[in-house]
Order: sequence, then C-alpha cells, then structure tokens
Amino acid sequence: LQSCENVKLTAVADAFEDNAKLKAGQLREQMPDKVDLPEDRVFAGFDAYRKAIDSGVDMVILATPPGFRPMHYQAAVAAGKHVFMEKPCCVDAPGFRMLMEANKIVDEKNLKVGVGLQRRHQASYLETLQRVAEGAIGDLQYLRVYWNGGGVWNRARQANQTEMEYQMRNWYYFVWLSGDHICEQHVHNLDVANWIKGA
Repeated sequence: LQSCENVKLTAVADAFEDNAKLKAGQLREQMPDKVDLPEDRVFAGFDAYRKAIDSGVDMVILATPPGFRPMHYQAAVAAGKHVFMEKPCCVDAPGFRMLMEANKIVDEKNLKVGVGLQRRHQASYLETLQRVAEGAIGDLQYLRVYWNGGGVWNRARQANQTEMEYQMRNWYYFVWLSGDHICEQHVHNLDVANWIKGA
C-alpha cells in the first residue's frame, strides 16, 4: 500500500472473524486514503478467501498459513487474478503439484505472480551476489547455508477452542500448516544458495 500510488485495499479475508475485523480496523486507521474496506468486504470463515477473490479485486495477496496457500492460489488464478504470495508456496508434494497445475493457468492468462523471497530485492544481497558472479571469491566449490533463530510467537489455548482452531492460530508449530522450520524460514537461505549457483 505504501509502495504504489494506484493501489487500494478493498477486501480482507481470514478464517477467523476476530483477525479479519482487527486487521481491517488497523488498516482503516493507519492508511485511510489507501483503504476502501466496508464491513461487507471483511470476510471470515474457511470460504472467506473465495469471497475476497470474487469481490472485484485485481490482485490477491496470500499471507495465510502456507498449508492453505496452494488451494488459495489455485482459486485466485482460476479467477484471473494477479497474485503476490508469501513463501513457502506449499508444504507438501500434493500442494506442489497443485501449484504447478495452477501455474499453467497463470501462463495461459498472462497473469503476474510474485513470491515473498525478499532477499532477491535486498541491496546487500544484490551487491554481494554480483561480486560473487564476477569472481570476487573465485570458483565456488562448496556452499553451506544456515538459519539460526529463537522461538516465535505462541498463542495460548483458549477455553472452548477446538483443536483445529488452536493449530491454525499456532500454525508455525504444525507441519501440516507450516511445512516445518526449514520450509517456512530456511527457505530464504536455500533460495540464496540456489541463486548463487544460478539454479
């Protein structure tokens, strides 16, 4: 919303109504000139993504837990929407196959898709990789990448909360939703390694 003049947020979708309403309210307050978000375009529930896609948007941003991303991506491109999706794009082989099938539609419809691998746009990485490509350290024979970090957020179990809701609100800790630490976070470094090697 801050990077482009001709962009407005016109729909928000979340599996949970409290999340959808909270985010919509925050964005209305923070950027009133960039947010056109009446209550009837704040969607909640497992089908909220479809309602947002069908609300007249041009582009869809997929920032849900990655376990749902292939299904949401498939629906967005089938509807002819441009997509920005966070990484990882999927967490398992069936999700990967769904993405690859959806990519055929992307090509047919000439849609634009971006993925949140931000190192590819980070000045320090661009400069360093340019130097490596120019031979600053010679021929690269061996490459090792790391991602070290501490714990992340954890949302306490609430009274009367289903197991599904608990896991979805703490998706980072469940492989079916996050793909695990390597898939969810280390993907950045694996991407850089492939980038350095021209892969």
